[in-house]
Parts: sequence; C-alpha cells; structure tokens
Amino acid sequence: MGQEEVKGIAGLTDSGIAETLAEVVTELKEGRIEQTATRLRRLDFERLMRPIVDPTDRKRSSDPGTAFGLDRVHETGHLIRACLVQLKQGYHSDALVSAQAALLRWGKKKGK
Repeated sequence: MGQEEVKGIAGLTDSGIAETLAEVVTELKEGRIEQTATRLRRLDFERLMRPIVDPTDRKRSSDPGTAFGLDRVHETGHLIRACLVQLKQGYHSDALVSAQAALLRWGKKKGK
C-alpha cells in the first residue's frame, strides 16, 4: 500500500502543491511570467497560513497548515509571497530564486 496523501483545505494536497511549485519554476525559466503569477494566485497558498475560526465558538480556531507542518507551510508561504512581489516589481530572476527556494523548502518534510 502506498503512502497516504496529505490533504489540506479545499483540495490542497502535498503532491499538488509540489507539482504547482515545480510548474512555476519551469514557467519562470521559460519566461512565462504572467502565466506564473496567475498560477500562484490560483494556488492561494495563503489560506493554509490563516487560522479558521469556529463559527459556533469565535474563541476557538484551527490552523489548516497543521497537516503539512506549520514551519513548512509558513516558510514556503513567505517564499511564495516574495515570488509574487518580485514578479509584480519586474524582478524575474529574483522571483525564480524564490520559487526554487519554495519548491526546495516544500520538499523538506518534518523529520527529513
């Protein structure tokens, strides 16, 4: 039996995030800047970084990034955010470095 896929919220999976980040790196290398920015916005990784408040008890919340490892989610998220800012500012080579770092960081799971 294979290893079970870790799922986050709204269909975000471990392998799906890794695949998207790998596509982003490829697109940046090929100069497809607008397509890259669209792909990152569509991924909406930020939702893994925001707590979800319990609608029945506003004092309770859960962190959707827990399933993937909070450090991993937040570090990868900051790199993705940097990549988007760099793309917007026209720093495409810096965006590539950030995207590669995000892919590398996402690949380092807890305990590995």
